[in-house]
Amino acid sequence: MAIIPIQGVLTKAESWFGAEWLQLYAQIGGYLQDAVNDAGVRAILLQVDSPGGETTGCLELSDYIYSIRGAKPIYAVADDFAFSRPTR
Repeated sequence: MAIIPIQGVLTKAESWFGAEWLQLYAQIGGYLQDAVNDAGVRAILLQVDSPGGETTGCLELSDYIYSIRGAKPIYAVADDFAFSRPTR
């Protein structure tokens, strides 16, 4: 199982301000793509420890996750910080 940690404030673009507390949506998408392409990975776990973040980029990532759902099972767990959720 590939465990993809999703930590910190989620954002579309890098910033010098608080860079150690940011995680890019594209970075998460890249980790997902790597896990899908890895024949040794049978399932994917999104380990969320995040207060949320900006909406720009969030829907694109959720659409991508939805599009790969048939490739491998995808699970998610909310850790200590999982305060917000996108709405459609």
